Amino acid sequence: EADPASIQIDASEIQAAVSADTKLSSEIEALQQRETEFTQALTRITEGSESAFKTLDQAVADGTARIERAMKEEYGTRIRESLARLKEVLAAWKQAASAMSSDWSVQWDALTGGADLLTCQTELDRAARQFIDTGSASLIQFRQRLEGISQDTEEPTKGLVLGRALTKDLQPAVDAQQEVVKLARSATLTGNLDLATIVQRVTGLRRQVSDRRAQIETSLRGKILDDLKKNREQTIRQRREQLTQRADDLDREIREHIENVRALVRRKDQQRTDLAERFRLQDERAAALRSLADIPREAPSAGPAAEPVLVEFMEAGVGSGEPADRRIVRSLLIGFGTLFVFLIGWLSVHSYQSWHRSRQAIEACTRELQAATRGQEGQSRRRDS
Repeated sequence: EADPASIQIDASEIQAAVSADTKLSSEIEALQQRETEFTQALTRITEGSESAFKTLDQAVADGTARIERAMKEEYGTRIRESLARLKEVLAAWKQAASAMSSDWSVQWDALTGGADLLTCQTELDRAARQFIDTGSASLIQFRQRLEGISQDTEEPTKGLVLGRALTKDLQPAVDAQQEVVKLARSATLTGNLDLATIVQRVTGLRRQVSDRRAQIETSLRGKILDDLKKNREQTIRQRREQLTQRADDLDREIREHIENVRALVRRKDQQRTDLAERFRLQDERAAALRSLADIPREAPSAGPAAEPVLVEFMEAGVGSGEPADRRIVRSLLIGFGTLFVFLIGWLSVHSYQSWHRSRQAIEACTRELQAATRGQEGQSRRRDS
């Protein structure tokens, strides 16, 4: 089963579902309004920072120059050390302001370039806190050094005069530093309640929109997954039906093939039986022809020789004292005898001619049988080989 999270959804489908969701549309509209307010707030903060940084930079430069002039005068060691520490504090302010200005400039470019507002605010907050932390610690040192100069015991008069003068001359630097601190606090959530409220609302609306989008995407994935399951089940069902039909067709074809094979086997068996019977008859015929060929060729006897018939002619009218009717019978017998002898001779001749023709036919048949026998024996030898 497919994992719903692995299903890819087209962006157009998500956009269509988002547009159709009235709750999400209202939340997106509210988020856009809050993000507009958020952009305006960050823009106001970053736009006013450039002049503040320039003012601080100029005030630090002037303060540094004033301290350097004081260091050229004749003061004791403790005053000189305090002057040097004041100069280091001003240098720290300048360095911290430069770092903050650089970071804010990057975030200003990001804002104009359409970067994520919460990311820009986080980076502005980080740079501002670094400057605030550095400025707060250095400002304490700055005031301690000024008090130290005013309360110097080695040169109390000079120290008091110099302390008052430096407090007045370095106040612009202190004011500029505090102005940048104020600006930095305006970029932090703890220092700017309005900004914190906007950030909170934007964060909440983004969470709501993200959750609603996730719900819509989950619903879309579930729908797509259901469609995939239905399509898969339909495909499986169609495939099963196709395979079942194919199996039935194959069973029918196999049965037909088996019947054809059986019929072919029966035909082959009948052909083998017929062929064996044919060979048997041919063998019997060949044996009969061989037996016939072994019979000696003898001419049949012409039958008993006809005894010569003595025909005695007597003169008609010469009486022998025999009665006339007897003579008539005798004459008839003599005539029939002659006819009988003729018939016997004719039958003998005809029988000899018939026997001669039969003998010729038998010899021709014998030759044909011998030729057929030789052909059969040649086929048998080829079959055996």
